[in-house]
Amino acid sequence: MTTGNFYRSSKCLLYFHKGGYIYTIKINFNQENAMIFLIPAIIILILFYRLYYKQRRPIAGGILITVLLALFLLGLCGYALMSPLSPVIWVILGIVALIFLMGPLLLLFSSIALMINGQRMVSREGTRLSNFLPLFLGIIMLAALILFYTLPFFMNVNPVIPLIYSMLAIVVLFFGFLFISFANASALYYFNKPSYDEDFILILGCRVIDGKVTPLLAKRLNRAIAFYEKQMEMTGKKAKFVVSGGKGMDESVSEALVMKDYLLSKGYHKSDILVEEHSRNTRENMLFSKAIIDRLKPNARGIFVTSSFHVLRASLYARDAGLDFTGVPAKTAFYYFPNAFLREFIGVLSMNRQTYAIVFAALVLCTMVPQLVFLNMGLL
Repeated sequence: MTTGNFYRSSKCLLYFHKGGYIYTIKINFNQENAMIFLIPAIIILILFYRLYYKQRRPIAGGILITVLLALFLLGLCGYALMSPLSPVIWVILGIVALIFLMGPLLLLFSSIALMINGQRMVSREGTRLSNFLPLFLGIIMLAALILFYTLPFFMNVNPVIPLIYSMLAIVVLFFGFLFISFANASALYYFNKPSYDEDFILILGCRVIDGKVTPLLAKRLNRAIAFYEKQMEMTGKKAKFVVSGGKGMDESVSEALVMKDYLLSKGYHKSDILVEEHSRNTRENMLFSKAIIDRLKPNARGIFVTSSFHVLRASLYARDAGLDFTGVPAKTAFYYFPNAFLREFIGVLSMNRQTYAIVFAALVLCTMVPQLVFLNMGLL
């Protein structure tokens, strides 16, 4: 297609820029077209119920929620173009429009906030490489934002620039979509309401310092204690604690023993505390704890308690281990949350890295190959 070519139909108008990408798109909605969004929305809701509630697949649930939200916004906006609306709906549409218009500013503020948070993490938690993650991501986001709005001015300078711009757009949209889906999946756990009829309360350990409970670990333990006491109050059923965590290279005693001592200091009897002190990561937490639980009561009911940022990934490992426990989040310090949440996002991506790599490669091929063909033909 050449510069300025149009494609017209009764439904839409597409304008192809010299760079080879769609410069503007105008879609003429009517009420019937807008209602078409209901069909895929209903299908998505059915899939969501099956995948999230029946098969315990939170990532799939988060992706479906993201797609559903996009369909809702598109359907609402399309219906608004051709229908008389009440003032309430116009207010809602105004908010939606404001979100789209404020997108670049939100990205700018987010990148600055991440850089500030990264500096705070380093000052509070030390100079470990993982503590620099918010700072690095903030810089990358700021650079991507600058490139996204400056590259269009140089489209005619070099035919390679449109390719760079398209690649940048793919990266931003792909990982942005996955991050929003991950956030949606994590948020779903706040709506989980475990019954107060549990046999076991599994507490996942984390780093201890000088054999003492850290504030992060204390929040997990206190959340587990609160659930135990609430269950005793509601149903009178006495659950057993399972404390899970091995000894790290920089730790003098296992995390599980430190957690056991903490529970003993709160007045709980040692017969009500099961110890798993050989695990080195979350996957082993779930596998080794399940072995202990199954010896006492196969197919037991239970929950696992961990920090709010960690619940989603822990639930994936629990499912893989065959442990049908509900995740209960413990609160996390505000300054610590962004860094931890980003690490969890990367961790979840790495669990299915081959699948995500294949999808990303397919998107790149479908987008870049036509542009390379047009470039070779001298049409760009």
